[in-house]
Amino acid sequence: MTEDERLAQEYLTKLQESVGRGEISLAEYDRLADLALSNIPATSQVAHAELARRSAGTSMVPGDLTGGATSTDGKKSALDLAIKSLFVLWFIAVAMNLAIWLGVCLTVGKIYYFWPMWVILPGIIFPAIRWLREYL
Repeated sequence: MTEDERLAQEYLTKLQESVGRGEISLAEYDRLADLALSNIPATSQVAHAELARRSAGTSMVPGDLTGGATSTDGKKSALDLAIKSLFVLWFIAVAMNLAIWLGVCLTVGKIYYFWPMWVILPGIIFPAIRWLREYL
């Protein structure tokens, strides 16, 4: 094993320990591991400095290459993506139910019980509850 490979292996071990302690996210681990394995001395030094800065617990520096992402930001963005995806699926379900209800009413020629409200209401009530819990 060459010196570069040994140093890269030590660095990857430190990165894994940092992920285990919650200091960096898995996305940051992947990015920093790629930098370390690319054998580019300048970027490896930047990656080492980044890991040292995170281990020391210092605040973000203006020229930081990680973009300010932390493990909590990764969890929050994943939650936001899940909520947005669920909202899109809910909107599709509402649109389909409204189209079916409207098609039935137009075909028969009279207005029936508005049953799509039972699909619409949860999409209004649950975000309202979430908003109330967050801001009140």
